[in-house]
Amino acid sequence: MRKMPLKIVILVVALFLVTPIDGSTAKVKSLCDITYPSDSRIQWSCRKLKWSDTPQGLFGYYWRDVLRFNRMDRRHFLGGRSIKVPKDLAQVKNFNPMPLTYPQGAREPKLILNLLHLSRKSSIDKQKGRARRGAAFFARCSQ
Repeated sequence: MRKMPLKIVILVVALFLVTPIDGSTAKVKSLCDITYPSDSRIQWSCRKLKWSDTPQGLFGYYWRDVLRFNRMDRRHFLGGRSIKVPKDLAQVKNFNPMPLTYPQGAREPKLILNLLHLSRKSSIDKQKGRARRGAAFFARCSQ
């Protein structure tokens, strides 16, 4: 009977040894390390948030635009995280992360880019019980 706990311990240790360690679940501490093509249009500096910081307190009227520029929402505005702070807040007013031109669509008279991929969870409208449609975004074609 005493050998049973030893077998359980060996089994647990073996499971930990063969379980792969997945690095994809690591949290992003700094949004400054992530760059997008549309970020090059606006000069910005990196700022580490304090736990007492709020979007409205730091950016006033432009808080929604700055969060959109960082591609985040209020729930992820947390102390310890670094974000991109535009040097001129007026530049991010109505910020749109889409590229100004899309050379691959230059031959088309009209171009519709559908960038939202619907997941099963977000595609069901719980109140009405029907599927939502994806939102479409437009970009000017280069000439």
